[in-house]
Amino acid sequence: MNKNQLLIIEDMNEAKQALRELELNDWSVLALNPNIRSFLAQNNIISLDTSDIIDTASFQLVMEKCAEIESSLRGELDKSKGRRPEDWFVNASFYYLVLIWRHLLWNIELLDKCLAQNSYSQIAAFKHKSEVTLSPWVEDNQLYLGRLAEKMCTMRAIGFVPLKLSPWTVQPMAEKFGQSRFNLACNWVSSQVLKLAAALLKRRRTLLVPSFKYNLDRVCDDLRKEENGLAVGGFYNGREGLMEVVQALGILVSVLVKRKIKDRATGYPLDFIFPIKTFARANIGSYEKEAPKEYSENIMGFFGKNNDVLTYMGVNISGILTEKIRSDLAPYLLGVHYLAFGLEKALEAIRPTYVISQMNLEVYGALGEITKKFNIPSVLISHGSHVLHTEKYAAREHEQLAKNILVGHYRYSAVQSPHAGTLALKMLADPDRLVNIQPTLWGRRIEKANPAERSQLTVVHAGTFKMRHNRRYIYETADEYVKALQELAAAVAGRPRIKLIVKFRQNDYELTLEALKRYLPPADNVIIETERSFLDVLAEADLIVSFSSTTIEEALSNKVPVLLYGGEGRYAHIPGEPFSGEIGKAVLFVPDRIALQQYFDRLDEAGLDFKVPAKEFQRHRFGANETVDFPAWLLKQK
Repeated sequence: MNKNQLLIIEDMNEAKQALRELELNDWSVLALNPNIRSFLAQNNIISLDTSDIIDTASFQLVMEKCAEIESSLRGELDKSKGRRPEDWFVNASFYYLVLIWRHLLWNIELLDKCLAQNSYSQIAAFKHKSEVTLSPWVEDNQLYLGRLAEKMCTMRAIGFVPLKLSPWTVQPMAEKFGQSRFNLACNWVSSQVLKLAAALLKRRRTLLVPSFKYNLDRVCDDLRKEENGLAVGGFYNGREGLMEVVQALGILVSVLVKRKIKDRATGYPLDFIFPIKTFARANIGSYEKEAPKEYSENIMGFFGKNNDVLTYMGVNISGILTEKIRSDLAPYLLGVHYLAFGLEKALEAIRPTYVISQMNLEVYGALGEITKKFNIPSVLISHGSHVLHTEKYAAREHEQLAKNILVGHYRYSAVQSPHAGTLALKMLADPDRLVNIQPTLWGRRIEKANPAERSQLTVVHAGTFKMRHNRRYIYETADEYVKALQELAAAVAGRPRIKLIVKFRQNDYELTLEALKRYLPPADNVIIETERSFLDVLAEADLIVSFSSTTIEEALSNKVPVLLYGGEGRYAHIPGEPFSGEIGKAVLFVPDRIALQQYFDRLDEAGLDFKVPAKEFQRHRFGANETVDFPAWLLKQK
């Protein structure tokens, strides 16, 4: 594209309006995701692909700036004389802050690289008004690229054309509760009813689980089989007014007659459930919110006065950051802090015998601290894949993620692979808090298809790109995901002895199934799978291809070899051997499409004789004698 006008399109609404109102053939068009590029291509408009602009060096520059901002902010907060809030609150604050400023920095880096590749006299982009979502994430309607582009154009003396879009909104996440006399009376009645239910539950052995997603329901089933009569329960936010009383009475009746209650998110049958807002409102007189409130104000104060550290490529992001934190992040986290207070009061009343969680972020992190305070046996079982890295960018990412799902204040961290165990031990520095278990939330054992019945080698691509608000170094963008799939499909093209199954999870915002089909040309040996579970597909796989996903460890735990590919080769999820001609390894890293073609040449030559020796998998999975029987082990804890 040799055009000297650049149009930036950040979402599909912008794309549709631009197509109606502009002569797009007069512009170079920068599209921010595959859905947009597919839509424009259907209208004969060729657009720039972010994966052709952002490279490994770009990601590393963004990572360095992120680290600089975080270090400066932490240093400033350490100097403050106010009382520090709970660890979980600090951790959640930085978890979201890093993602917010990284989103902005990645966009600035994209603009800078785009301008370095061509000389533009004019840039057009949609400028959106500020949207309040009360969400910690950069939501779909919070589009900042136009504002960033205007700042960069001003600095570089490039003409800027602001475009306006018909407004649309995302429903705010937070709820507001009234404190009328009637509601207060209902809360008092509800709290007394729930205290009675809690007293009855204290006579039984109970397990509290905050969420039953990621196969934690199956863990609870195993525990119920191990101990007949174990009462399994959870918690939820709760209602107010008359419905608060009705729900409290329903909970009491269920506890009295031992009637099951369905978990709202998963339908899992529970023995009890508690509304934590009822406990929070009933104890509001003892709620202390000054420490988290002051902490949030100190963060905003830092963003208001540190222009140098918050300037990247000449563009200052302090205004957007302050706006997002004041309108969304701070109110959201203060709301979570209130919920955590209610959770503490609920646990004080119930005193469950055991607690299991698969997360350590926000209220889940608070749960770990509360169980420590009340000396309740608690276990954190991560639903993710964790690997110790020495390369600094990957190491930083894995440690940040580990703080939110692998380690915390829970008494124990149950690790499902040697890789997770090595990282957890480094972060906890206490081997007595680690428990080795067989894969539980992911990687359950599968029944492999009979090899005698196959006529092709089955290669399964199983990866998940991350959306625009999650621009991590160790995750693929949607554009990178599509490019890797195109290169993989090209590598298997013309090889009838190899079948490629793409295990795909649709995302309406960035990549729909219809768009993906347009990017992958029809082929007899390429199948896009959207219906069957990953474990069903894994059962027939001879090889898994992925960039960064729990599917990698799920495959290895079932002795299915893995080829690491994608993300323009910037990252290998499991550090190890790059491909150099030998294919009989449990894990191999392929950095580019040339090496990918060479790998498939060797794989095609091997055909149905392709096999990886069992010993190659030993460092990636626990042996039977290296783990505990988790249900039996947990039920012995006191």
